Amino acid sequence: MVLDTVVTDRKGNIVTNLKREDFQVYENGVLQTVRDFDAPANRPAIPDKPVKDRNGNDDWGQSPMTMIVVDEMDTPFTEISYAKQCIETYLKGQPARLTEPTILLWLNDNGMRPVTTFTRDRDVILQAILKHPPSAASKLARGAAVEQVAASFSALQQAALFSRGQPGKKEILWVGRSFPGINGRNMDYPDKELMAKALHSTIDLLLESRVSLYVIDPTLGTSVDFNNPAAIADTATIEPIAAPKPTDPFANSFNINLFVDQTGGKYYRGMNDLDREISDSVQRGAGFYTLTYTPALRDSASEYHSITVRMSDPNLIAQTKEGYYSTEPVDLEKPKQAAKEADNDLRFDLYEATIAAIPYTGIGLHVQQCQRANDSEQATCDISIDSGTLTFNANNKGEEQTVILAVVSSLDAKGQILNHTSRQLTLGVPESQASLIRTGNMPLALQTVAPVGTKRIRVVLRDISGRIGTAEVDSATVPALVSTVVMKKGLK
Repeated sequence: MVLDTVVTDRKGNIVTNLKREDFQVYENGVLQTVRDFDAPANRPAIPDKPVKDRNGNDDWGQSPMTMIVVDEMDTPFTEISYAKQCIETYLKGQPARLTEPTILLWLNDNGMRPVTTFTRDRDVILQAILKHPPSAASKLARGAAVEQVAASFSALQQAALFSRGQPGKKEILWVGRSFPGINGRNMDYPDKELMAKALHSTIDLLLESRVSLYVIDPTLGTSVDFNNPAAIADTATIEPIAAPKPTDPFANSFNINLFVDQTGGKYYRGMNDLDREISDSVQRGAGFYTLTYTPALRDSASEYHSITVRMSDPNLIAQTKEGYYSTEPVDLEKPKQAAKEADNDLRFDLYEATIAAIPYTGIGLHVQQCQRANDSEQATCDISIDSGTLTFNANNKGEEQTVILAVVSSLDAKGQILNHTSRQLTLGVPESQASLIRTGNMPLALQTVAPVGTKRIRVVLRDISGRIGTAEVDSATVPALVSTVVMKKGLK
């Protein structure tokens, strides 16, 4: 378990000169042994530009990273205008070379899309904000709160998954109202169960990807001391979600403030200087400690495990992830069943990775070539997988083994899925060759049909760890792969 922890004094000042012995980590009230400890001063300098890894992806090393999400879906137009102005004010007050890699993401009724890549060039982010056209928030206008909540969870999961290929700490600066309020009493039991599952999986994904959420709410007409949690109005409450569990903070309701706290982030609302709040969030994203420990065995799925970091000095306050939900491990001795269950549970994630304009780098892969024989409707794509980015576990056959879900999708000019083909694969490596996994490549041939209207073909891979990788087929070769088949079929 990796815990990125920010420590402040009683006045809110960040403290960066602490040692391992100043921290105690508890899970479910039981003191844990801190295995690794890293202080802010020990980290290498952040590079000005990324290097390319062996899969051609940008690699920022262990650098902390910032994702600015402009939430146009949940926020009235007047508040979005104000929020954009505050982001501009914040950026103009920063040096031309930002302190850490930053990406600008935009969330509206059409989903979340990247406006930039990760960059330390302040002016690239600034110009992107100034040039981005506004859009109508139709979900907000018609009061489609359930759709908004689902889309917000989707955006958070997408951010966690696409950034998972970068090993450093990340923080999301969510500028907007975020989750709308929903009356749980109007939800039937299946919807509550679905909400609970989305909540649990999102918290776990953010934890596994080392992502903290900071919500910067531009709601106008209020003045609140954001350092006083009791004074912050709850903008999203859903109750009840599931059967009560004594230690589960979301057993009976969903609260956006609690949710943000669970990720190790902070909720800001009702202030007149959003640019200061953004600056405060960024500073917290840089001055952190990293602690690791080995969690106890997980007794059952969906069991909540609380995490507490206590300081030896009672005048110091530690802010970190506050818990996670256990999940059933994948049984590698039943790969078909495991892959089938994973496919059923994670089609949502695969769909998001398929339609997203963001490259997912959790698994390294690239398309070597795609061809279609003149006498066949099927195209065959040869894929190379970086085995060092896959998660292997030993089985009882003397092998290192993993299970992969592979999807090849054809998309039209608007990014809609016309067709997809999927395969589940079990990959095994003899123990005698296990040392080659870290630097090796594994070939894979995938077949698909690209129907009439196909403009893009995207390959998505997911392994048993939950990491996802994507690759695009060279757009110049796509026309030769298109068959005479006419169809319209989405990924379900």
